[in-house]
Parts: sequence; structure tokens; C-alpha cells
Amino acid sequence: MSSTAQGSGGAPEVEGVSIDFSLIAVTIIALVTGMLFVSQGQCKLEQRGYLEPSITPTLSLMLIGSMFVLGGIGGIIGQQRAEDGTLLQLLWMYGFATAAQLPVIVAYAFLRKRSESRHILVTSVVTFAVFVPLAHAVAGCSHIIFVNLGVEQASAVGHSTLTFFSTEPFGLQMMLLILLVTVGAAVIEEVMYRGLLLPTIASIIGGRSMWKASIATSIIFALMHIGPAQPSAILGLFILSLGLCYARVKSGSVLSPIIIHAIFNAMNIAFVYSMDL
Repeated sequence: MSSTAQGSGGAPEVEGVSIDFSLIAVTIIALVTGMLFVSQGQCKLEQRGYLEPSITPTLSLMLIGSMFVLGGIGGIIGQQRAEDGTLLQLLWMYGFATAAQLPVIVAYAFLRKRSESRHILVTSVVTFAVFVPLAHAVAGCSHIIFVNLGVEQASAVGHSTLTFFSTEPFGLQMMLLILLVTVGAAVIEEVMYRGLLLPTIASIIGGRSMWKASIATSIIFALMHIGPAQPSAILGLFILSLGLCYARVKSGSVLSPIIIHAIFNAMNIAFVYSMDL
């Protein structure tokens, strides 16, 4: 699960949309870090040999398909183990779906070409500082526009899963759910999209720059969140995905995007809890 928080629920409201001063701050940070990122020439994203795993595009697509099938079956099995709309049902769904996809994660780890990863920590910090504020700014600003246009309802959160963190008591079940939607979701989605899909699309598109493949991957990643995520959150996830693709290419490893993804999800959960303080 990737999700985007969209603003503070405690701010005064104007025409049904809260005046979110934190959004102004995030937008300013996003503009500053973005300009520094571009001015220092960091936006170049040339394809490097170590990006390409020793997994053929055909095998890669088969593994991605297996993840969808196994995850779907696991989710259905988990869904049947508790009452509809409950925290326990959501926990079972995430748990079974994650466990069902672990064999593919292990297969990827063994099949991927052994290569040297580069500057994982530095790449993670730079990517997080640039793309996470930008993702939140885009999601927050577009949310205000979409609410005024009647496209989506005013809400402080952009993903249906986040609502459970504001309505359910904190306990063992909630702790397990947090672990699944941070670390579990980050590992599963990053192996699928940045580990398998991105190199496959890059091999099909060709060329020296990885931006075209990153954009295509990010479109697919964002569209896969249609349903649980609001339209504004989907736009934010597209921006986030561009950053995750950037981290994957620059570091040569899925570890960097996994770290960023997990912290991003954890931040959104923390934001939801902060609204009750």
C-alpha cells in the first residue's frame, strides 16, 4: 500500500476545503529542493549496465503476473477469515497477500544478477528530500482543486486504509498492520515495479535515458492504486514513483526505493495519528 496524506484536519475551512498551512510549507520545500536538484544536474538519469537484472523480459513479466495472482488469492483467503469492514479482516488480507508473494521475492533475489550497489544511503536521502515533499505538495494542491470541482470528497487522507488508523484502537493488531503496510508493502511493490517492471520497460523502450521507462512505470504504479486512493493521491503517488525509479537507477538496487517507500508510508500513518493529538 502506498498512500498520501493530504493535509491537517484541524485548520479552518473555506468553501469546504481546509486552509492547510502545512501544505504551504511543504510546497515551498518542494520548490526549493526541486530547483536545487535541477540546478546541480542531478536530474540526469542515464541507463547503466548494473540496472538490468539477469532476468529476461518474458520471465520478468511471468514473475509480475505470479505476484498479482498469488497476492489476489492470498487476499481473497484472508478476506474470508473475518467480518467485512473490520481491522482484523484488513490484517488477514494484507498478511495472506504478502505471505503468498514471498516465493516470488525469494526467486527475484536469487535470479537477479549480482552487481555492486552504489551510494544507497546518499541516494535515498537525496531522493526522499526531493520527491517526497513534491509528492505531498502535488497531492495536497490537486486535492483542493478536485474538491472544488466536485471530483472528490474533502478528506485529510487519500487512501482508504489510512482511515483504519484514525478509527481503530492501537494494539497488537494495529502494530502488525503498520508493519505490513510499511515494510511489507514496500518490499512487495518495489520488487514488482522497480525490480522487475522498470528494467523490462527500459529494455523495450531502449535509449540511454531512463526517464521514459520511469514515467511508464510510474503511470502503471499510480493507476494500480485506483479505488482505495483518491485521484489527488494517485497524482502524488505518480510523483513518488518517479523518485523511487530514480533511486533504483542511481543506486543500482531495490533497497533504496524500499527504504524510501517504507518511510513514506510510515510518515502518512504518523500523520493520521497526529490529527488526534
